[in-house]
Amino acid sequence: MRVLRIVSIAMFASLVLSAAGCINSTFKTEPTKSFIPSSPTSTINSTVTQESSCLATAASSQTMWATASVIPHENIVPTPRPDEQIYTDPAGWYSVIFPGDFEPTNLENRFSKDNRYIKFGYLPDLGNVAGINNVCAWLGNIIEEDPEKWIVDWAFRPGSCSISTKQDIPFQVKYEVFDNPDADPGHRFVYVKTSWRDCPIEYKFSLLNPIGQKHTQELDLINAELLTEWENIAPILDNVTVKEYILPAGSNPYREMLISSLPEEAKPYWARDSYTPSVHRSTEEPPAENILESLGYEMKYPDGINNYGQLFRDGRLLFDPVWKTNTYKFDTDSEIIYAIEVVSEYGKNEAYLVLNDIIHQWSYSHQDPGFPPIIHQDELLWIRADEEWDHVQIINSYQEVIFSFAINTEPMLSTRNFLNWDGHWVWVLRDYVIVDGEILNEVLGFQEIYYWRLIDGKPSYFFRKDGRVGFSFDGKIYPLEYQNIAVYLCCGYAVNNPSAEDNSVRFFLLIEKVNGIMSFWILGEKS
Repeated sequence: MRVLRIVSIAMFASLVLSAAGCINSTFKTEPTKSFIPSSPTSTINSTVTQESSCLATAASSQTMWATASVIPHENIVPTPRPDEQIYTDPAGWYSVIFPGDFEPTNLENRFSKDNRYIKFGYLPDLGNVAGINNVCAWLGNIIEEDPEKWIVDWAFRPGSCSISTKQDIPFQVKYEVFDNPDADPGHRFVYVKTSWRDCPIEYKFSLLNPIGQKHTQELDLINAELLTEWENIAPILDNVTVKEYILPAGSNPYREMLISSLPEEAKPYWARDSYTPSVHRSTEEPPAENILESLGYEMKYPDGINNYGQLFRDGRLLFDPVWKTNTYKFDTDSEIIYAIEVVSEYGKNEAYLVLNDIIHQWSYSHQDPGFPPIIHQDELLWIRADEEWDHVQIINSYQEVIFSFAINTEPMLSTRNFLNWDGHWVWVLRDYVIVDGEILNEVLGFQEIYYWRLIDGKPSYFFRKDGRVGFSFDGKIYPLEYQNIAVYLCCGYAVNNPSAEDNSVRFFLLIEKVNGIMSFWILGEKS
């Protein structure tokens, strides 16, 4: 049972007639209404006749999703048409224009017309999530019961995100979530949920952003009450030392490489003046060609160029043409397992898997996350993008789906790590961690988890809970008095990402409540 709260608030959406499956006929609209949830519904009489209705085009393969317009940074309430009504949030954060023919149902805060309905409210438990796309990932993978049927729209749209059911489902459902960063966490994210069978729903949503109400959250100092609350999640990490270095005013990890601002003893080993780069290269992993040959396979290139080749087994031609091969070999207690991925042509998904000399039909996509398979309970597990690129899946060598996640970014960018740890398979995504099919965010109540890795063979990661950043090591947690950590930085600024060294973890934190001062922390084990 999902325990995350969704606080419903009466809000509405508007019917718009369009060519996406709606055909005109005549009906009489309801008068324009203005809804104020804190008082009885008031009605302003203004009757108008309009030719409009919704009928199905059953054979249509196209679906028009509900749409919404966001008006940022304007304290202006739009004026509805005579056949529309308007809802204005009593807290003053937003307004919605919607049609007058949607009626209340026996379900709280849900309004319907024929085979369509609309429902709305806040997402208070997600108010401290850093990115709005994470909110939609929560909805699709944790709040809703069946992630397989949900699609997260990962196209970037400032200030909103959406998830929807796959189009082969008879009744379409869609969430649209709007971000008002000026609101307090309980009112920051507003959702509008719509459902229809034949004719989709359109509505108009506006952020009002009242002047003088910009919200600034301050964290309390760590105290006994907070520690007691966090101990209900996991034991508190007490065997730890903390070193903090305040950086010069105006330091910004997203705009400058801050390692040079640190004293010598705080720098990672590779940034110290005494560091001498090594030119030694590990030879533990033999080249793929050597593995192929040791298994009795050989790649040949008739044109003499490593372009398209041919794959032979003991001198017998198996595949022609071959664009690329990936070879993996695992030693288990009972047998040696080897797998050869064979991709026929560049740009095509046709592929084969040779698993211990048995050839299987296989799938390949350039959007597959670039991680090798792992061995788990004597079988190989693979990480793959599905055909529509809206889910990334853990599959076995027979393409049976072990776990599926509705992603909020491109499949190839979704995964940070995929590994076998202490008999468990671990899938690290951006802001989510899944262990043996359980989403740790949901299990532990952490809005975000990032930088999961092993330190001395034990799992460590950062997380966000109720607006506060925390650190976890070996099943214990440590609360920090900060709201943000520098993470996921790219290119040259990647040196500002967290790093692990000598049983310690090093990271940059932004002290929001002290004029944006940057701080560099080293958490280490007590000696």
